[in-house]
Amino acid sequence: MCENIVGQRIKERREKLGLSAIDVSLLTNMSRGSIYRYETDRAENITVKSLVPLAVVLKTTPDYLKIGRASCR
Repeated sequence: MCENIVGQRIKERREKLGLSAIDVSLLTNMSRGSIYRYETDRAENITVKSLVPLAVVLKTTPDYLKIGRASCR
């Protein structure tokens, strides 16, 4: 089974900072739908262009968010 924890990390950081998905949407200039898709792993590949503003708002690094794709077993 392949597990992608990028969305889980985004949501975890957002909640830890007390931000709503709408807050993150406004602060990153991304749609609220995009934020929800990222958090629920419904987005296929999150680009670096999207990861950088997310990392800034979530006070982390793009590497922390992205390096989370577990291998298939």
